Amino acid sequence: MSEASGPSPALAPPADAKRKIKLAEKVASTIMDEIRARDWPIGALLGTENELIARYKVSRATLGEAVRQVEAQGAARMQRGPRGGLIVTAPARETIVRTIASHLEFANVSFDDLFEAFDVIETLSVKLAAEAIDGDGITRLRALVAQIDGCTSLAEYQRALMAVRLAVADASGNPAIALFMRTLVRVLTYLVWHNIPTPAKITPVLRQTRAHIGAMVEAIVAGDASLAQQIVRQNLSARRESFGEQTRKTKAATAPAKAPADDQARDNKAAERLARAIVNDIREHGWQAGHRLGQETELMERYRVSRWIIRQAVRKLEVHSILRSKRGQGGGLAVAEPDPEYTIATAQTYLHAAEIGPQAFAELWFNLLSTIAQLAARRADRTRMGELRAATVHVQGIPFEEYRAGLQRYYVTLADVAQNDVLKLFLKIIARYLMNFKVKVASANAPERMIDILAEVTQAVEAKDDNLARRLMTTYTGIVGGYFTFVATPMPQASGGF
Repeated sequence: MSEASGPSPALAPPADAKRKIKLAEKVASTIMDEIRARDWPIGALLGTENELIARYKVSRATLGEAVRQVEAQGAARMQRGPRGGLIVTAPARETIVRTIASHLEFANVSFDDLFEAFDVIETLSVKLAAEAIDGDGITRLRALVAQIDGCTSLAEYQRALMAVRLAVADASGNPAIALFMRTLVRVLTYLVWHNIPTPAKITPVLRQTRAHIGAMVEAIVAGDASLAQQIVRQNLSARRESFGEQTRKTKAATAPAKAPADDQARDNKAAERLARAIVNDIREHGWQAGHRLGQETELMERYRVSRWIIRQAVRKLEVHSILRSKRGQGGGLAVAEPDPEYTIATAQTYLHAAEIGPQAFAELWFNLLSTIAQLAARRADRTRMGELRAATVHVQGIPFEEYRAGLQRYYVTLADVAQNDVLKLFLKIIARYLMNFKVKVASANAPERMIDILAEVTQAVEAKDDNLARRLMTTYTGIVGGYFTFVATPMPQASGGF
């Protein structure tokens, strides 16, 4: 068998990126490159503050902003004192969960998109859990279900329900599923608790979810994956119907949460709440890209917060390309087109450090593509179909050595046709990560057969035959899984993916 690999380097924003990358972000990216080049030496000193300023030839303020971005990714921390400096750390899973969730929240993801993503992730989660769970896992799931009925508040009840679902994701044995389930749960929790105006509207849904959760766990215990998946879909359908219409009509709340203990944590929370408030205003007023929000001083007066909090909130939104700074006459802050590149790059940081094998992501990726093909067939319009046909022609004309990278255009275009921003982001994260691994090719004929099937997928999408599109894409991913085997040792960073 021969080996094929993708292009390098990775993590650089695409050529058509929608926003200008600031100097601090470039420095942060350079620091991340150094950490990866040194094989993530946890505990190593990258340099003192003065050394880093001299190395990167930037001001103290620019370095400080770059360090904050690296710290936000969980890759390093600035240690003060005589032996201080930038120290490499191991990023926690919660870091990437928070980053992906924040992008989806800031980018105003819809309830419909969220529940379609749940359908892919959670149905695969319960299937794998039913196949893999052991005695200890069964005991844990049943204990978590029993704890639900002892909850004394609505918030506690909600957390207990979610704890069971996350435990099922862990029981699946697939770390990719566990990661994305936590992301979806975080976004759903935010949307529900910040958009449902009264507890009375959510209580019946949670009670129904309790019944579904108990039945789902017992189906998993019995090893009945099909029944567990059926229960998940019943629950998703019920919650989607109950929550969706209410949240589409209600402005998200921006009331402060319980104040953190220290001043910095309190200010960080205030900045996050302000960022959400700005996003809510953009959504409520329907402001499009280019709309001017005003100068810093205008925002301070409008939201009644300090300059520091304004700047921290703006930084949170700028890295996700929700806002951009305009210089010159009539400048200030303006609405931008959301760009997921920062989120994708941050995900690569965590996945690289966590050393999660490629197979877990390939398994989920196959399911994502099949669902995306089905949704694309339901939602295809003339403009997007023209782009998909062009992507199909592009794939048919690329040489084998460029095949892996070239396929990304087709996948992303198909996701555009499907019009689900959550699935599209997950697809990009997984594809980028898988491109970091070499593959062994079992047959030289595989690419030709794969290209033929993708052409058939395009035809099914254009004919709006959603079931056929899904079936063909499932056949396609089966061929990929049969002919291409991922090599566990990662390459230097790359972009793209099967």
